[in-house]
Amino acid sequence: MEEAKRLLAGDLGDICREILRNCCAPFYWQRADADGPRILGSGTITFARTAERSFGITADHVAKQYLEDAAKATTELMIFNASLSGIDLIDRSERLDLAAIDLSDDVMANIGKTIVPMNLGLQSRPMEGRGVMIAGYPRDDLVDEKSRHPNWGLCTILGIARRVTDEQITWVAEPEHASQDSPVPQLPDGYSFGGLSGGPVVGLFETERHLVIHELSGIVSQAHGEFRNIVAKRTEFIRPDGTIREPS
Repeated sequence: MEEAKRLLAGDLGDICREILRNCCAPFYWQRADADGPRILGSGTITFARTAERSFGITADHVAKQYLEDAAKATTELMIFNASLSGIDLIDRSERLDLAAIDLSDDVMANIGKTIVPMNLGLQSRPMEGRGVMIAGYPRDDLVDEKSRHPNWGLCTILGIARRVTDEQITWVAEPEHASQDSPVPQLPDGYSFGGLSGGPVVGLFETERHLVIHELSGIVSQAHGEFRNIVAKRTEFIRPDGTIREPS
């Protein structure tokens, strides 16, 4: 554990955070008011790739809230700086809280940040007590909300999988796992995770030749800042074409 803390406090931690930064973006919708855009709701979208295609994934409850708000009034859906005419759902599952979204080349080209889709781990199950990386865009870290392109802050967590079931991955903040030497400040008391839903949970795996690889293993479904825990739904239910199979 001490060796892991030392590595993550240095260059390895920077590399892990860069991987997270490049595989997700703010996913939000806004309405024009007299004094500028007003954000109605937000989450995070994760970019995934398979042998067949690339697409976006978010939590189904985020997509559902957008659809409900869009049905009430004209709204503009945004992925970072890219404006979408609507949400092009490939498939969704309320039970698994997963929604796969088709993204056009035009949208991807206008997002305005580096995007490197994450390999979808169809078979890889994170091990309890082993490393996972988590990211998302909390609403409380948003700066200049009235701007046409607001400034979003990225929350990254390099932690340990507390519990892994057939459907879920759970992370809980544990003080003994925190590195005091990290250049990234520790999460303050009362920090809100609202907005992390849809963000990636990336599993770290070691090959027989002792190479460490990373794959998208889950999508954040619940994030509780008060209790400092995150629950993600496993991505093995998402097929290579973006459709979602329901658990038996």
